[in-house]
Amino acid sequence: MGDSMNNDSLFERKVIKDKLELDRIKSRLEEISTTRSSLATKDERIMYDLKTKEEANELMSQVRNGIVIDDIPYKEEIFSNIYSFFGQFGVSLEDVTSMTSEIEFFVSDINLGYGGKLVHACDRIGVDASYVNFDEKGTFVGFKEELKDFFIHTFTHEFLHKMSFKEDGKDIVVLDDPIIEGFTEVFAHMVSSKRDVVSDTYEFPEKVCELFTEMMGLDKAVDDYLHHNQSRPNLHNLFLECGCEDFALFSKQLSDVMNGVRRDKANGVTSCFALDEKDACLAFLRDNILIPYCSKNSERSSGILDKFNSLFGQYGYICSTEDVKESKK
Repeated sequence: MGDSMNNDSLFERKVIKDKLELDRIKSRLEEISTTRSSLATKDERIMYDLKTKEEANELMSQVRNGIVIDDIPYKEEIFSNIYSFFGQFGVSLEDVTSMTSEIEFFVSDINLGYGGKLVHACDRIGVDASYVNFDEKGTFVGFKEELKDFFIHTFTHEFLHKMSFKEDGKDIVVLDDPIIEGFTEVFAHMVSSKRDVVSDTYEFPEKVCELFTEMMGLDKAVDDYLHHNQSRPNLHNLFLECGCEDFALFSKQLSDVMNGVRRDKANGVTSCFALDEKDACLAFLRDNILIPYCSKNSERSSGILDKFNSLFGQYGYICSTEDVKESKK
């Protein structure tokens, strides 16, 4: 494309209008990168960076802003599903709409701009251009129908983040919190019913939070999630009931699992991610939460053990009533 992209009209527009423009911007960014790589000396690269820095930053900013989409397919269906579930806990349809109405959707090259295929940043959700359909003029015409379940579940997950991001009137900074992500996936699956849509990164934290939901009861899990998603009084009480005061250690172990999954995927591993990290987390969960809980709640012991075994048996962790009895000796 040469230097034809370096013009005033390009820099006036912060949001990309269509797929053709997105492709032109990507082409120019690739050209800048290729030219830089071809330079022989460090000094030449420094001078080239100074020359192209402003343009490259502006182009990348536009990639991150993407193509804003006004009419979001499935939005009403998602809102209806969220209200159908959370309405039983006092959430109104107006609550659902008001808490999520300011979210903006956009389409872009998400991998180039953020790394991945979908991003949630502040009040914006972006999906990769490869996930949607465009007409011959590059205009967005809709999401790919074969990805409908993925979109419904994933958008539900992001809407739930928006519904639960305040505590005592202040915004909660999630920062990839494994407990928040785990419970978000638990409730997103309850709401969307798209059980086949599973995140490699969040699958294990979701299983852990599913067990906690079974132990605490759904009402307490929802109360923590919607109203106390940072302080989590009900979950902390569960730990204290089991005689475990090291919640921070367990949370770190869950974070280690998520980071281990990302590490293994980046290294080309295709299955059985983060086995060592999961092993450490499950040993802690079994010995410090599961067994003490079952010892103190014998009437619920059988059901909770069955839940644990169904969730984590694939990792080689099975716990029986005999194990609980043995721990009392």
